[in-house]
Amino acid sequence: MHRMIAPALLLLLLTPGCAGRQKLDTTNVAQVSLADYEADPLAYGTPMDPAGKPVIIKIPAGEKIPLKIDLSIPFAKVIAGRTRMQFTLDVYLYMGKGKFLISPDGKRWAEMGDWKALKELFNFDKGLFSVGFGVSAADGTFMSLAIKTEQK
Repeated sequence: MHRMIAPALLLLLLTPGCAGRQKLDTTNVAQVSLADYEADPLAYGTPMDPAGKPVIIKIPAGEKIPLKIDLSIPFAKVIAGRTRMQFTLDVYLYMGKGKFLISPDGKRWAEMGDWKALKELFNFDKGLFSVGFGVSAADGTFMSLAIKTEQK
């Protein structure tokens, strides 16, 4: 199941959105741990189907999941591979009725690509996107890619 969540996170974070912060009535929505969801994802149906039953997945701080990187630009591409992404905060993912939302507390929600709402929810202001080229005795020649945010 990690295979579904990590690419969706990155894709949706890079997709522009403008819905703003959202409040959801989650009183009747199943909340499960990432481990429980991974153990039997079919038990929760197809939450991304507009008619599907919603589910909230709690990912605890410290959890590490595989991160698939797929980058293809006119002059280069990333050779398929995986690294790991570690969550530094508890994160809640809502999947349901065709929506994929994220929350730091399970109460306030934002669409993954809505940078304005994400900045407010996760208390960050500026960001950095950097591509570099370098060489070192330890690594030889390399390209670097950095995507970072700065806390307020």
